Amino acid sequence: MIWFLPLALMSPGPVGDTELSLRTGFPWHGLGAAHRVSPQIEIDLRVETASFARWESRVEAGYTLPLGTRWQLQPALSLGYGDQRGELSVQGPQIGGSLSLSCRICRVRPTLTLWGRELLTVRRTERLEGDEKTTGLKWQGLSSWAVDLEVLIPFAKRWGFEAAFRFSEIDGRFAIPGLGVGLRRRL
Repeated sequence: MIWFLPLALMSPGPVGDTELSLRTGFPWHGLGAAHRVSPQIEIDLRVETASFARWESRVEAGYTLPLGTRWQLQPALSLGYGDQRGELSVQGPQIGGSLSLSCRICRVRPTLTLWGRELLTVRRTERLEGDEKTTGLKWQGLSSWAVDLEVLIPFAKRWGFEAAFRFSEIDGRFAIPGLGVGLRRRL
């Protein structure tokens, strides 16, 4: 889900670890897969929807930086595509970045993430000059940012339950806060 944007798996596992996630809430739902390719680098794939009107897919790459024995910082970059239909229709490629702070050895694992994204879309323009109507295309960038707070509660050997809250803004306008829950399964 978009409110789970951080790449951090909370506890960096060994190289080759793969984790699947299923998330639901208001307004976001989604699926994800993350794979650790080195002790510090993780690749994350996500497909998400907001009330089935906005769809996003992206691939993210993050680098884990330990902060002492308990905490870690993870900057990440993402590339993806957004598609929103309806009255506020936008679609196009997007690029993003995030910075996550998480506890990697806590029993209940909190994560705080700051992120931002830029979506590049094409808009149709119309201009009236006398009796003639001229149409054209215009490139437009739409920005969004968010602050996510997530808590992961591991249970069993390879499972985790997560709860999250998101406060965000899209293109200079306040967005409805998001709440969600999810399950993670380490393979």
